[in-house]
Amino acid sequence: MLSFWLTIFVQASKGDGEKVAPPMKVKLRYLCFKNLAAIQEARGRERLALKNYLRATELDTSDGVVWYHVGCLACQENNLALARYAFEKGLVVNSKNWLCLEKLAQVCAKIARFTFD
Repeated sequence: MLSFWLTIFVQASKGDGEKVAPPMKVKLRYLCFKNLAAIQEARGRERLALKNYLRATELDTSDGVVWYHVGCLACQENNLALARYAFEKGLVVNSKNWLCLEKLAQVCAKIARFTFD
């Protein structure tokens, strides 16, 4: 399964006169990074998953679910600044995303504890 996504990614990255339109290439690369990250997250490779989710956000910032995953993985890495940024971006994309809102509140509480201790 993983090799399938890597093959798709390599094909999307090549510029050898392919007939795929540039916006479609970007979307395909985005989906490859997103799916690769989801597989890595499921296998317990959180750092690699976070790296690939971040690569996906470089190509498309409009997916609130990806921002949620970035925030959760950043929390696991204890990177509260990145987690806060990700949850805020998730709320910019969809202001009714309760998961991002709840996690943002938790991260802000942790940051406040570090600041005032």
